[in-house]
Amino acid sequence: MKVFPSLDLSKGKAMKRVRGVENTGLVLGDPVKLALTLFEEGYERLHVVDLDCAQDKGQNEEVIKQVASIGFKELQVGGGIRSLEKANRLLSYGVNRLVLSTLPFMNTREFLKIKRSLGGQNIAISLDYFGDKVLIKGWSESAYTLASALERVSHWDVYAVIFTCVNNEGLMSGVDRKLFRYAKNAKNKKGYAGGVKDLNDLCCLKNMGFDFAILGMSLYTGVLRSVKNV
Repeated sequence: MKVFPSLDLSKGKAMKRVRGVENTGLVLGDPVKLALTLFEEGYERLHVVDLDCAQDKGQNEEVIKQVASIGFKELQVGGGIRSLEKANRLLSYGVNRLVLSTLPFMNTREFLKIKRSLGGQNIAISLDYFGDKVLIKGWSESAYTLASALERVSHWDVYAVIFTCVNNEGLMSGVDRKLFRYAKNAKNKKGYAGGVKDLNDLCCLKNMGFDFAILGMSLYTGVLRSVKNV
């Protein structure tokens, strides 16, 4: 199972929030320098989220462009990707995977337009869930239930489904072990984010069939800083 450090962007800075709430968690500083440090430490993969764009409060596209130039083997980027134009622009920078969470459920027509144009292998769908509800629009609204959202995703040929446990995000409180009953039905590659605290959690995810895990707080506090694969 692969490990992706997460790089969350707001107002030009890297940070790690607790449950996505502003002014919580860690402010990590210059995101380009941080990404370069991770690359030099041997991390080949990176997961980037533009928090501002996800919440319609601005964008950090120039930062993403600079991070993409570093040379990561796989660079996933999400947050506010709601048009084919933006999707094409991000791919032109060198982004490998586009992570969509709102568009597939709120504007399926535009999502399918992007998918037809770019191909499903460039796309991951993130199911950001709290309880049994999937959250959209920067986690400000709920949409489908997790089960119904997963059923919709199963009809789309995309690269991966990412399960993000919003309730655990940034807390290092452990992975959601109840997720297995949903994850086992995912037909695509599977990723997980939210609350990973130690190596036991990573092993648990691997045993549940996950292909990759996204680390934030546990990596930046040093607990899992050296782990790149399990």
